Amino acid sequence: MGLPPVAKWGGVGTDKANRPAEGQGQTCPPGPAQRSVGGMMRRFFCVSFGVVSLGLAADSTPWPRAHPPLPRAHAHNDYLHARPLLDALDHGFGSIEADIWLVDDQLLVAHDRKEVRSGRTLEALYLDPLLARFRALGGRIYVEGTPLTLLIDVKSAAGPTYAALHARLGRYAEMLTEFRGDTIRPGQVTVIVSGNRDEAAMRAQPSRYAAMDGRKAHLDSDAPASLVPLLSENWRTLSSWNWIGPMPDDVRRTLGDWVTRTHARGRKLRFWNVPDRPEVWAALRDAGVDVIGTDNLSALRDFLTARATTRQRGRLGEPVKRNGSLGAAQWIRPKRNQGASGGMRTQTARRCRISNGCPRFRCGGSIGMSSGIRGARIRAFSS
Repeated sequence: MGLPPVAKWGGVGTDKANRPAEGQGQTCPPGPAQRSVGGMMRRFFCVSFGVVSLGLAADSTPWPRAHPPLPRAHAHNDYLHARPLLDALDHGFGSIEADIWLVDDQLLVAHDRKEVRSGRTLEALYLDPLLARFRALGGRIYVEGTPLTLLIDVKSAAGPTYAALHARLGRYAEMLTEFRGDTIRPGQVTVIVSGNRDEAAMRAQPSRYAAMDGRKAHLDSDAPASLVPLLSENWRTLSSWNWIGPMPDDVRRTLGDWVTRTHARGRKLRFWNVPDRPEVWAALRDAGVDVIGTDNLSALRDFLTARATTRQRGRLGEPVKRNGSLGAAQWIRPKRNQGASGGMRTQTARRCRISNGCPRFRCGGSIGMSSGIRGARIRAFSS
Protein backbone atom coordinates (compact mmCIF):
# COMPACT_ATOMS: atom_id res chain seq x y z
CA MET A 1 0.00 0.00 0.00
CA GLY A 2 1.80 3.13 -1.19
CA LEU A 3 1.75 6.46 0.57
CA PRO A 4 -0.53 8.87 -1.30
CA PRO A 5 1.26 11.96 -2.60
CA VAL A 6 1.05 14.89 -0.22
CA ALA A 7 -0.57 17.07 -2.85
CA LYS A 8 -3.58 14.77 -2.93
CA TRP A 9 -4.51 15.79 0.60
CA GLY A 10 -4.41 19.50 -0.10
CA GLY A 11 -1.52 20.13 2.27
CA VAL A 12 -3.73 19.35 5.27
CA GLY A 13 -2.54 17.14 8.10
CA THR A 14 1.02 16.81 6.83
CA ASP A 15 4.24 17.30 8.71
CA LYS A 16 6.00 20.66 8.88
CA ALA A 17 8.64 19.39 6.50
CA ASN A 18 6.05 19.14 3.75
CA ARG A 19 4.66 22.65 4.18
CA PRO A 20 5.85 25.73 2.29
CA ALA A 21 8.01 28.08 4.30
CA GLU A 22 6.38 31.05 6.00
CA GLY A 23 5.47 33.67 3.47
CA GLN A 24 5.08 31.12 0.66
CA GLY A 25 1.84 29.63 -0.57
CA GLN A 26 -1.10 31.99 -0.09
CA THR A 27 0.28 35.48 0.36
CA CYS A 28 -0.94 39.02 -0.07
CA PRO A 29 0.69 41.93 -1.86
CA PRO A 30 3.25 43.53 0.47
CA GLY A 31 3.33 47.14 1.44
CA PRO A 32 1.52 49.60 3.70
CA ALA A 33 -2.24 49.84 3.89
CA GLN A 34 -3.70 51.81 1.04
CA ARG A 35 -6.97 53.65 0.91
CA SER A 36 -7.22 53.32 -2.86
CA VAL A 37 -9.82 51.20 -4.61
CA GLY A 38 -7.00 48.96 -5.81
CA GLY A 39 -5.79 48.38 -2.25
CA MET A 40 -9.27 47.57 -1.06
CA MET A 41 -9.76 45.12 -3.91
CA ARG A 42 -6.49 43.38 -3.13
CA ARG A 43 -7.44 42.99 0.54
CA PHE A 44 -10.89 41.69 -0.42
CA PHE A 45 -9.34 39.17 -2.83
CA CYS A 46 -6.93 37.88 -0.17
CA VAL A 47 -9.62 37.31 2.44
CA SER A 48 -12.04 35.76 -0.07
CA PHE A 49 -9.41 33.48 -1.51
CA GLY A 50 -8.44 32.28 1.95
CA VAL A 51 -12.04 31.44 2.88
CA VAL A 52 -12.63 29.63 -0.41
CA SER A 53 -9.41 27.64 -0.12
CA LEU A 54 -10.29 26.65 3.45
CA GLY A 55 -13.59 25.26 2.22
CA LEU A 56 -11.91 23.37 -0.59
CA ALA A 57 -9.33 21.92 1.78
CA ALA A 58 -12.01 20.78 4.19
CA ASP A 59 -14.03 19.21 1.39
CA SER A 60 -11.03 17.46 -0.15
CA THR A 61 -9.78 15.75 3.00
CA PRO A 62 -10.61 12.07 3.30
CA TRP A 63 -11.56 12.16 7.03
CA PRO A 64 -13.18 15.48 8.05
CA ARG A 65 -13.45 16.03 11.79
CA ALA A 66 -14.14 19.20 13.76
CA HIS A 67 -13.82 17.72 17.27
CA PRO A 68 -10.76 17.32 19.50
CA PRO A 69 -9.62 13.75 20.26
CA LEU A 70 -11.14 12.26 23.41
CA PRO A 71 -8.90 9.44 24.70
CA ARG A 72 -11.47 8.63 27.40
CA ALA A 73 -14.27 7.90 24.91
CA HIS A 74 -14.81 4.26 23.89
CA ALA A 75 -16.99 3.18 20.95
CA HIS A 76 -18.72 0.03 22.17
CA ASN A 77 -19.52 -2.48 19.40
CA ASP A 78 -18.30 0.06 16.88
CA TYR A 79 -19.02 -2.18 13.88
CA LEU A 80 -22.77 -1.65 14.39
CA HIS A 81 -22.54 1.99 13.34
CA ALA A 82 -23.33 3.10 9.81
CA ARG A 83 -19.63 3.59 9.07
CA PRO A 84 -17.52 1.29 11.24
CA LEU A 85 -14.34 2.99 12.47
CA LEU A 86 -14.96 6.23 10.55
CA ASP A 87 -17.89 7.42 12.64
CA ALA A 88 -15.89 6.96 15.84
CA LEU A 89 -12.85 8.73 14.39
CA ASP A 90 -14.99 11.62 13.17
CA HIS A 91 -16.20 12.01 16.76
CA GLY A 92 -12.64 11.95 18.10
CA PHE A 93 -12.94 8.70 20.06
CA GLY A 94 -9.72 7.35 21.53
CA SER A 95 -10.86 3.73 21.87
CA ILE A 96 -12.80 1.53 19.45
CA GLU A 97 -14.17 -1.98 19.97
CA ALA A 98 -14.54 -4.72 17.37
CA ASP A 99 -15.75 -8.30 17.99
CA ILE A 100 -14.15 -11.04 15.88
CA TRP A 101 -14.79 -14.67 14.96
CA LEU A 102 -12.26 -16.98 13.35
CA VAL A 103 -14.12 -18.59 10.42
CA ASP A 104 -12.28 -20.49 7.67
CA ASP A 105 -9.03 -18.68 8.54
CA GLN A 106 -10.73 -15.28 8.29
CA LEU A 107 -11.19 -12.89 11.19
CA LEU A 108 -14.76 -11.77 10.62
CA VAL A 109 -16.29 -8.87 12.55
CA ALA A 110 -19.66 -9.59 14.19
CA HIS A 111 -21.22 -9.94 17.64
CA ASP A 112 -22.78 -13.37 17.06
CA ARG A 113 -21.58 -16.25 14.89
CA LYS A 114 -24.77 -16.21 12.83
CA GLU A 115 -24.12 -12.57 11.88
CA VAL A 116 -20.74 -13.04 10.20
CA ARG A 117 -20.54 -11.96 6.57
CA SER A 118 -17.83 -12.64 4.02
CA GLY A 119 -15.78 -9.54 3.34
CA ARG A 120 -16.40 -7.94 6.75
CA THR A 121 -12.95 -8.84 7.98
CA LEU A 122 -10.90 -7.15 10.67
CA GLU A 123 -8.46 -6.06 8.00
CA ALA A 124 -11.07 -4.55 5.68
CA LEU A 125 -13.05 -2.71 8.36
CA TYR A 126 -10.25 -1.62 10.69
CA LEU A 127 -6.61 -2.47 10.04
CA ASP A 128 -6.38 -1.43 6.39
CA PRO A 129 -8.24 1.91 6.82
CA LEU A 130 -6.17 2.72 9.91
CA LEU A 131 -2.92 2.04 8.07
CA ALA A 132 -4.02 4.20 5.14
CA ARG A 133 -4.91 7.01 7.52
CA PHE A 134 -1.64 6.59 9.43
CA ARG A 135 0.38 6.97 6.26
CA ALA A 136 -1.69 9.80 4.83
CA LEU A 137 -1.35 11.86 8.02
CA GLY A 138 2.39 11.44 8.25
CA GLY A 139 2.49 8.74 10.91
CA ARG A 140 -0.52 9.76 12.95
CA ILE A 141 -4.12 8.67 13.43
CA TYR A 142 -5.24 12.10 14.63
CA VAL A 143 -3.42 15.21 13.46
CA GLU A 144 -2.81 16.11 17.10
CA GLY A 145 -0.83 12.88 17.51
CA THR A 146 -3.29 11.37 20.00
CA PRO A 147 -2.98 7.56 19.86
CA LEU A 148 -5.87 5.14 19.39
CA THR A 149 -6.77 1.93 21.23
CA LEU A 150 -8.29 -0.88 19.17
CA LEU A 151 -10.02 -3.27 21.57
CA ILE A 152 -10.51 -6.62 19.82
CA ASP A 153 -13.11 -8.77 21.58
CA VAL A 154 -12.44 -12.40 20.64
CA LYS A 155 -15.67 -14.41 20.42
CA SER A 156 -14.29 -17.68 19.03
CA ALA A 157 -11.78 -20.02 20.67
CA ALA A 158 -8.96 -18.12 22.34
CA GLY A 159 -5.89 -20.04 21.13
CA PRO A 160 -6.52 -20.37 17.37
CA THR A 161 -8.05 -16.91 17.11
CA TYR A 162 -5.14 -15.18 18.81
CA ALA A 163 -2.66 -17.12 16.67
CA ALA A 164 -4.43 -15.89 13.53
CA LEU A 165 -4.59 -12.36 14.90
CA HIS A 166 -0.90 -12.30 15.81
CA ALA A 167 0.04 -13.46 12.30
CA ARG A 168 -1.92 -10.59 10.78
CA LEU A 169 -0.80 -7.79 13.09
CA GLY A 170 2.82 -8.09 11.98
CA ARG A 171 1.81 -6.67 8.60
CA TYR A 172 0.77 -3.43 10.32
CA ALA A 173 3.80 -3.14 12.62
CA GLU A 174 4.67 0.41 11.52
CA MET A 175 1.62 1.88 13.27
CA LEU A 176 1.25 -0.56 16.19
CA THR A 177 2.50 -0.49 19.76
CA GLU A 178 5.03 -3.28 20.30
CA PHE A 179 5.42 -5.19 23.55
CA ARG A 180 8.72 -6.91 24.45
CA GLY A 181 8.79 -8.42 27.92
CA ASP A 182 8.30 -5.57 30.37
CA THR A 183 9.02 -2.87 27.81
CA ILE A 184 6.66 -1.04 25.50
CA ARG A 185 7.45 0.73 22.23
CA PRO A 186 4.45 3.07 21.82
CA GLY A 187 2.75 3.25 18.46
CA GLN A 188 -0.20 5.22 17.15
CA VAL A 189 -2.51 2.19 17.49
CA THR A 190 -2.48 -0.05 20.56
CA VAL A 191 -4.27 -3.37 20.12
CA ILE A 192 -5.79 -4.90 23.27
CA VAL A 193 -7.33 -8.36 23.16
CA SER A 194 -10.51 -8.84 25.19
CA GLY A 195 -13.10 -11.59 25.51
CA ASN A 196 -11.50 -15.01 25.02
CA ARG A 197 -7.83 -14.32 25.73
CA ASP A 198 -4.91 -16.75 25.50
CA GLU A 199 -2.92 -15.30 28.40
CA ALA A 200 -0.39 -18.14 28.51
CA ALA A 201 0.49 -17.77 24.83
CA MET A 202 0.80 -14.00 25.11
CA ARG A 203 3.03 -14.22 28.19
CA ALA A 204 5.34 -16.63 26.38
CA GLN A 205 5.89 -14.42 23.35
CA PRO A 206 9.16 -12.45 23.31
CA SER A 207 7.56 -9.83 21.06
CA ARG A 208 3.94 -9.11 20.17
CA TYR A 209 1.74 -6.37 18.77
CA ALA A 210 -1.11 -6.79 21.24
CA ALA A 211 -1.72 -6.74 24.96
CA MET A 212 -4.78 -8.05 26.82
CA ASP A 213 -7.30 -6.62 29.23
CA GLY A 214 -7.70 -8.00 32.73
CA ARG A 215 -10.60 -8.77 35.03
CA LYS A 216 -11.14 -8.51 38.79
CA ALA A 217 -8.50 -11.20 39.34
CA HIS A 218 -5.91 -8.81 37.89
CA LEU A 219 -6.60 -6.05 40.42
CA ASP A 220 -3.62 -7.16 42.50
CA SER A 221 -1.96 -9.37 39.90
CA ASP A 222 1.78 -9.18 39.30
CA ALA A 223 1.15 -9.25 35.53
CA PRO A 224 3.07 -6.29 34.09
CA ALA A 225 1.27 -3.39 32.48
CA SER A 226 2.99 -4.41 29.25
CA LEU A 227 0.77 -7.50 29.29
CA VAL A 228 -2.34 -6.10 31.01
CA PRO A 229 -2.52 -2.31 30.50
CA LEU A 230 -6.31 -2.21 30.89
CA LEU A 231 -8.76 -3.77 33.32
CA SER A 232 -12.26 -4.31 31.85
CA GLU A 233 -15.00 -5.63 34.08
CA ASN A 234 -18.74 -6.15 34.21
CA TRP A 235 -20.21 -3.53 36.54
CA ARG A 236 -22.22 -6.29 38.26
CA THR A 237 -18.96 -7.78 39.48
CA LEU A 238 -18.36 -4.63 41.50
CA SER A 239 -21.92 -3.98 42.68
CA SER A 240 -25.55 -5.01 42.25
CA TRP A 241 -26.64 -1.37 42.52
CA ASN A 242 -28.77 -0.56 39.47
CA TRP A 243 -27.89 3.13 38.98
CA ILE A 244 -31.22 4.44 40.25
CA GLY A 245 -30.92 7.35 42.65
CA PRO A 246 -27.71 8.60 44.32
CA MET A 247 -24.77 6.23 44.41
CA PRO A 248 -24.67 4.51 47.84
CA ASP A 249 -21.65 5.31 49.98
CA ASP A 250 -20.45 1.70 50.06
CA VAL A 251 -20.56 1.50 46.26
CA ARG A 252 -18.66 4.78 46.00
CA ARG A 253 -15.97 3.48 48.35
CA THR A 254 -15.67 0.21 46.46
CA LEU A 255 -15.43 2.00 43.13
CA GLY A 256 -12.74 4.30 44.50
CA ASP A 257 -10.83 1.29 45.80
CA TRP A 258 -10.92 -0.36 42.36
CA VAL A 259 -9.64 2.84 40.74
CA THR A 260 -6.81 3.19 43.25
CA ARG A 261 -5.69 -0.43 42.98
CA THR A 262 -5.87 -0.44 39.19
CA HIS A 263 -3.83 2.75 38.85
CA ALA A 264 -1.28 1.47 41.37
CA ARG A 265 -0.48 -1.32 38.90
CA GLY A 266 -0.10 1.13 36.02
CA ARG A 267 -3.33 0.06 34.34
CA LYS A 268 -6.45 1.86 33.12
CA LEU A 269 -9.98 0.92 34.17
CA ARG A 270 -13.15 0.36 32.13
CA PHE A 271 -16.57 -1.02 33.06
CA TRP A 272 -19.14 -2.54 30.76
CA ASN A 273 -22.81 -3.34 31.35
CA VAL A 274 -23.55 0.13 32.70
CA PRO A 275 -26.46 2.37 31.60
CA ASP A 276 -25.61 4.55 28.62
CA ARG A 277 -26.60 8.00 29.91
CA PRO A 278 -24.88 11.22 31.08
CA GLU A 279 -25.34 10.84 34.84
CA VAL A 280 -23.60 7.46 34.67
CA TRP A 281 -20.75 8.87 32.59
CA ALA A 282 -20.37 11.71 35.10
CA ALA A 283 -20.17 9.33 38.07
CA LEU A 284 -17.57 7.13 36.36
CA ARG A 285 -15.48 10.08 35.23
CA ASP A 286 -15.57 11.77 38.62
CA ALA A 287 -14.50 8.52 40.29
CA GLY A 288 -11.42 8.36 38.05
CA VAL A 289 -12.51 5.60 35.66
CA ASP A 290 -10.26 6.01 32.62
CA VAL A 291 -12.37 4.69 29.74
CA ILE A 292 -16.10 5.34 29.29
CA GLY A 293 -18.01 3.30 26.73
CA THR A 294 -21.10 4.20 24.75
CA ASP A 295 -23.26 3.24 21.79
CA ASN A 296 -24.23 6.92 21.33
CA LEU A 297 -21.15 8.58 19.89
CA SER A 298 -22.52 12.11 19.60
CA ALA A 299 -23.97 12.18 23.11
CA LEU A 300 -20.76 11.10 24.84
CA ARG A 301 -18.67 13.42 22.69
CA ASP A 302 -20.89 16.37 23.58
CA PHE A 303 -20.84 15.42 27.26
CA LEU A 304 -17.04 15.23 27.47
CA THR A 305 -16.28 18.30 25.37
CA ALA A 306 -18.91 20.48 27.07
CA ARG A 307 -17.60 19.54 30.50
CA ALA A 308 -14.01 20.23 29.51
CA THR A 309 -14.81 23.61 27.96
CA THR A 310 -16.96 24.73 30.90
CA ARG A 311 -14.46 23.78 33.60
CA GLN A 312 -11.30 24.96 31.88
CA ARG A 313 -12.22 27.92 29.68
CA GLY A 314 -9.23 30.16 29.10
CA ARG A 315 -8.43 33.55 27.64
CA LEU A 316 -8.28 34.05 23.89
CA GLY A 317 -5.06 32.53 22.61
CA GLU A 318 -4.30 30.75 25.90
CA PRO A 319 -3.45 27.04 25.61
CA VAL A 320 -5.47 24.99 28.09
CA LYS A 321 -5.86 21.28 28.73
CA ARG A 322 -9.29 19.81 28.28
CA ASN A 323 -10.40 17.76 31.25
CA GLY A 324 -6.98 16.75 32.48
CA SER A 325 -5.88 13.69 30.53
CA LEU A 326 -8.25 14.20 27.63
CA GLY A 327 -5.50 15.07 25.22
CA ALA A 328 -3.21 17.84 24.08
CA ALA A 329 -3.87 21.50 24.77
CA GLN A 330 -6.41 23.16 22.51
CA TRP A 331 -6.83 26.80 21.68
CA ILE A 332 -9.96 28.43 23.07
CA ARG A 333 -12.21 30.06 20.51
CA PRO A 334 -13.25 33.66 21.12
CA LYS A 335 -16.81 33.53 22.38
CA ARG A 336 -17.78 36.67 20.53
CA ASN A 337 -17.12 34.93 17.21
CA GLN A 338 -19.20 31.85 17.89
CA GLY A 339 -22.59 31.59 16.34
CA ALA A 340 -24.96 29.62 14.18
CA SER A 341 -22.50 29.65 11.31
CA GLY A 342 -20.29 27.17 13.19
CA GLY A 343 -16.57 26.58 12.98
CA MET A 344 -16.01 28.09 9.52
CA ARG A 345 -17.02 31.56 10.71
CA THR A 346 -14.86 31.37 13.81
CA GLN A 347 -11.87 29.97 11.98
CA THR A 348 -12.16 32.63 9.28
CA ALA A 349 -12.45 35.43 11.83
CA ARG A 350 -9.29 34.25 13.55
CA ARG A 351 -7.41 33.06 10.51
CA CYS A 352 -5.09 35.97 10.04
CA ARG A 353 -3.84 39.19 11.46
CA ILE A 354 -3.33 42.49 9.68
CA SER A 355 0.21 42.83 8.45
CA ASN A 356 1.18 45.85 6.40
CA GLY A 357 -2.48 46.50 5.81
CA CYS A 358 -3.23 43.08 4.40
CA PRO A 359 -4.24 39.73 5.95
CA ARG A 360 -1.20 37.50 5.49
CA PHE A 361 -1.68 33.75 5.41
CA ARG A 362 1.27 32.39 7.29
CA CYS A 363 1.30 28.68 6.72
CA GLY A 364 1.10 28.14 2.98
CA GLY A 365 -0.52 25.03 1.51
CA SER A 366 -4.23 24.85 0.90
CA ILE A 367 -5.23 26.65 4.08
CA GLY A 368 -3.42 29.27 6.07
CA MET A 369 -3.45 30.65 9.55
CA SER A 370 -1.80 33.43 11.45
CA SER A 371 1.34 32.80 13.39
CA GLY A 372 -0.68 33.20 16.57
CA ILE A 373 -2.97 30.21 16.00
CA ARG A 374 -1.95 26.60 16.53
CA GLY A 375 -1.81 24.42 13.44
CA ALA A 376 -3.78 21.67 15.17
CA ARG A 377 -6.71 24.03 15.64
CA ILE A 378 -7.03 24.61 11.91
CA ARG A 379 -5.96 21.17 10.72
CA ALA A 380 -8.60 19.54 12.89
CA PHE A 381 -10.82 19.64 9.82
CA SER A 382 -8.52 17.16 8.11
CA SER A 383 -8.59 14.21 10.48
